[in-house]
Amino acid sequence: MGPVSQSDPITELLKRAKTIAVVGLSDSPLRPSHGVSAYMQTHGYRIIPVNPRIREVLGEPAYSSLLEVPEKIDIVNIFRRPEFVRS
Repeated sequence: MGPVSQSDPITELLKRAKTIAVVGLSDSPLRPSHGVSAYMQTHGYRIIPVNPRIREVLGEPAYSSLLEVPEKIDIVNIFRRPEFVRS
């Protein structure tokens, strides 16, 4: 008999999550935020771009801030330098 596996809280969160807001999502395919978001999108996650400098990316409308997003967000993924992140 193998070891008893315990539930990983991050794995459980990702199984339940459906909508991910990506702060700092770039419209450039060369940027890591774009590649990671495109990958998540192809695996069934709804991506909500949050970037005041773009209007749309990955087929989704972009919002200037998290406060403008009109729907429930399960996870916020931040692609910004720490000095630009406020709580």
